[in-house]
Amino acid sequence: MSLSKTGLPANILVVDDDPNNLRLLTDVLRRRGYGVRPVLNGRLALAAVRAEAPDLILLDIMMPPPDGYEVCSQLKADEKNRDIPVIFLSALHEAFDKVKAFSVGGVDYITKPFQAEEVLARIENKLNIGRLQKELREQNERLQLEIRERQLMEEKLRSSQDEIRGFFEAMADIVIMVDAGGNTIKFAPTNPGKLYPPGTDIIGKTVEEFFGERGEIVRGYIRKALDAQQVVNCEYSLEFEGERVWFSASIAPISENTVAWVARDISDRKKAEEALRESAEREKALFTVIQKMRQSLDIETIFTATTSELRQVINCDRVLIYQFNPDWSGKFAAESVGSEWNPMMRNDCLTVPAVTDESCALKNLRNASDFVRDTYLESTRGGIYNRGIHYLAVANIYEAEFASCYIELLERLQAKAYIAVPIFCGEKLWGLLATYQNRSPRQWKEAEISTVVHIGNQLGIALQQAELLAQTQRQSEALQKAVLAADAANRAKSEFLASMSHELRTPLNAIIGFSQIMSRDSSLSGEHQKNLEIINRAGEHLLCLIDDILEVSKIEAGRTTFNESIFDLLQLLDGLDKMLQLKAASKGLQLRFEYGAGIPQYVKTDAGKLRQVLINLLGNAIKFTQVGRVTLRVSLNCPLPVKEKTQLTAESDKLTLHFEVEDTGSGIAPEEIHLLFEAFAQTEAGRKSQQGTGLGLPISQKYVHLMGGEIKASSTSGQGSLFAFDIQIRSAGVEEVQSAQPSRKVIRLAPEQPEYRILVADDIADSRLLLLKILTAIGFSVREAANGKEAVQCWQDWQPHLILMDMQMPVMDGCEATRQIRAEERQRGELQLAAGALGDSESSGMPADAKTIIFALTASAFDEQRQMILSAGCDDFLSKPFQAEVLLEKISEYLGVQYEWEQESAAAEQNKAQAEKLTDSDLMNLLSEMPPEWVAQVGDAASEGSDDRVLELLEQIPAEKAALASALRDLAENFQFGEIMQLTGAE
Repeated sequence: MSLSKTGLPANILVVDDDPNNLRLLTDVLRRRGYGVRPVLNGRLALAAVRAEAPDLILLDIMMPPPDGYEVCSQLKADEKNRDIPVIFLSALHEAFDKVKAFSVGGVDYITKPFQAEEVLARIENKLNIGRLQKELREQNERLQLEIRERQLMEEKLRSSQDEIRGFFEAMADIVIMVDAGGNTIKFAPTNPGKLYPPGTDIIGKTVEEFFGERGEIVRGYIRKALDAQQVVNCEYSLEFEGERVWFSASIAPISENTVAWVARDISDRKKAEEALRESAEREKALFTVIQKMRQSLDIETIFTATTSELRQVINCDRVLIYQFNPDWSGKFAAESVGSEWNPMMRNDCLTVPAVTDESCALKNLRNASDFVRDTYLESTRGGIYNRGIHYLAVANIYEAEFASCYIELLERLQAKAYIAVPIFCGEKLWGLLATYQNRSPRQWKEAEISTVVHIGNQLGIALQQAELLAQTQRQSEALQKAVLAADAANRAKSEFLASMSHELRTPLNAIIGFSQIMSRDSSLSGEHQKNLEIINRAGEHLLCLIDDILEVSKIEAGRTTFNESIFDLLQLLDGLDKMLQLKAASKGLQLRFEYGAGIPQYVKTDAGKLRQVLINLLGNAIKFTQVGRVTLRVSLNCPLPVKEKTQLTAESDKLTLHFEVEDTGSGIAPEEIHLLFEAFAQTEAGRKSQQGTGLGLPISQKYVHLMGGEIKASSTSGQGSLFAFDIQIRSAGVEEVQSAQPSRKVIRLAPEQPEYRILVADDIADSRLLLLKILTAIGFSVREAANGKEAVQCWQDWQPHLILMDMQMPVMDGCEATRQIRAEERQRGELQLAAGALGDSESSGMPADAKTIIFALTASAFDEQRQMILSAGCDDFLSKPFQAEVLLEKISEYLGVQYEWEQESAAAEQNKAQAEKLTDSDLMNLLSEMPPEWVAQVGDAASEGSDDRVLELLEQIPAEKAALASALRDLAENFQFGEIMQLTGAE
């Protein structure tokens, strides 16, 4: 238990903004018995000191304002708190930081990471110093008070000898009267203790007899007091029975020729001051040694610096560091020795045999007052050091009752006295640190022992740090190798995905593209048109599956990006409602969309990814729910008042939308929950449905992560499941939303259009043929190139308005061809400008600002590759497979081309609108009006997965039920055979 002067536990204020450090320090200090007040910042620390002044403050430096320096400065500026010792505890280790800490009033500085024992030792030392300083101040104050009281008493003595005698008899100070000649003429009957035995007659003795060689100095004090007729104060020491005694004296004139000499024994105070001085010197020396140790992480450099500095601090003849081997033999690791002594480092190993004599006193040593030979290790496996002894101090090796074998060893070291302390690396006894006195025996001071113990602890810390550094370096090398291997694997995977994307999308481009071209042929029969529509839908369906697989691979490779846009959230949700109502109604389910208050209509986030996530979650809920309902809930985590809702138009308005999809299905088994978000993994219900690839939920989870949230699933078997997630959005205004234009089919170029030249560069003949048919049918002039080199040559000869440039081609790829074309365009422009400046208008047939539009054709699924394509000089890109309408729209955007469009019939538009408005009951009523045999045939065709037969049967629906035909056709074209079977009762 560490007590303050009052006998109560010392009160320590610990200030650190790191809760972990705060808990650690609080626990360590309380176990030692201190009263601890932990606070988390400088402001609270100042308030805590004002409330109750602590005995000591442990203060971190790096904290939110005010930092540790400012807190210490404020404390030291306050007279009430000026004397509270402050120990800085910080990870800052530069000399500048430490100098600043001491300059603002700190008494010590401990660098993180720290050792608990070091912190405790420094705290106890500073508390001891503080107590001694406080006692010294109090003693001085008492002395001054007593001096003033004596002066008052001297005045009273003139009037009452009895009172004076009684006063002096109660005093332990020396009170004598001395004349100008230095002769003692009177003395008070006090109890001076060591000065002279009671009853000794000192009257008549001279100052020389009393003070010895200091007599002349004493006469000087007497003359000074008499000449000035003022009190003179001095301190002096005398030798009594081999002990030096210190006095504080006041020489006061009582007449023109006589002074009163009042002296008090201040030996205890002097001893305290001496202890304080030695402690300060030791702390300074320790600080110097530790600084040298921390200047390097090389253990040999640390050992060399430590032994040299420690020998200077202790002022001994030799310092050795001894390292143990696994078999408890050992070797010298470092040495510092005076020039007049024989060095031991030339002996690589200490080979003195272990003591075998059972009667040897070394066998029975058990505590710190006993002594053990440094190398008595092999037979004792580390000796008493391994049992927790902190040090061994030997004042005289010949008086320690050592065995002769050990005396011989010490004589080889030329040692007469030594201190040995263990060095622990963690929990392992690593070796010994020993200081030797060779000239003569030496009574080691407690401070010297403490210094060696402290340095031994610091060496242990240095060893741990060096070991940790080596381990970190090994781990860093291993990690670097792993990172290189992972990068290589990712590069290989990316190359594979890029290749797969190209190989899969290129034939799909031909399938979908040619089906679109053929669908423009008005000479085809209606049956052939339907067949083409089926081919096109199948190709697009296959493209969706491929995109899902590639998307998972992109996610795993970290290539998925967040594409933020502004859109109408309520319109998106309404579209999903209409799209999925029929699917839900076909199973007899209720599909509910519930919106919370304050949801903004126009928002900014990734609309495509949000839509895909909701489609996946709602589609799964409908798929695995047989009875009941599916509910989508959308709410704002912090709903806004209606008045404020319309004001959310700034980019900085961040909101959190919460989505929940709840169903009343069979639920998910607890042991299968973990499979939900694993790619290609399906639950038992998913496998039984024989639908899907198991990619929907994993992709949705990654999309939600990109939007700042996470999908969480919960389920109760037999009752249903709930999927919920939050996303971060920004509000937007209606003016920022771009409305989508309805898609129309292009027939031909509008009349009176100029000739537009388009170059198609692609190494795949089918891809060139596809583009050739699409563009020539519209009315464009088209040429072909099979590689980048041909494309550059054709551009030079023909000067096309636009180039459709495939990126992966032999001989020269699309990127390089684009770079060469752009470089030549710049060169031509510079020549044109130069020719214009010289008046030569015929130097070139091209205008100075001529530029060919280049569209990149790519089957890549990676956005960063598209960025590389654009940086090469392409104006835009088209992903294979592409829609012909998208291509023609981009051409119109860049070249200003005008088209003639095919108009939809009013009847078709009306049927489509009616199909979209069909309610659940309307659909069932319309089906009930059809012949039962026909309904059964439709159900059989759906059960066989034959969309052809379903579409043929739909031709039998009368014209007045066109809305029913449109709804069923939409199901068949989207391969929703399960829904058709449920509607027709075929399940």
